[in-house]
Amino acid sequence: MALKKKGVWSHGTNANDLDPYLLRHVLKRHCQGVPHHVTHSVCSGCAATAFDLFIDKAMHIVRTCTACKIDHMICDLDRKCDPDSASEIICSCMYSECEVAVGFALMDNGTVGHLYVAGCCTECGLCGVYSVYSEWSPEGDFPFPNMAKSV
Repeated sequence: MALKKKGVWSHGTNANDLDPYLLRHVLKRHCQGVPHHVTHSVCSGCAATAFDLFIDKAMHIVRTCTACKIDHMICDLDRKCDPDSASEIICSCMYSECEVAVGFALMDNGTVGHLYVAGCCTECGLCGVYSVYSEWSPEGDFPFPNMAKSV
């Protein structure tokens, strides 16, 4: 199934539907004129693609593989994530598992200007960006290849 609008919300069937969601509806709207790239999360322990997400007070996101329970801090190269303060993100359908993709807005010097962590609920397909301001400007100059490896 392709990305579909249901009212004001976008729904998909899997993480592949997050590509057009991030590229059309988020990155181009908020980061015009810069290159964009989307990278999907895959568990480093078991290669699964479904996760529970947790967000800390500073809006850093931790993903926990629902298959093998390994935790991974998404794009936390500056190591500022505080997993002890993180709260679970729950979909409006009351399900927590989702597939995850990260959209990057790249700057001229090859660093990441903004990133957007998005999920597609594995139960109802609702797509959403998991950040209060829909953007996260990492501190420091982190090259895109390093950030993409930490999704």
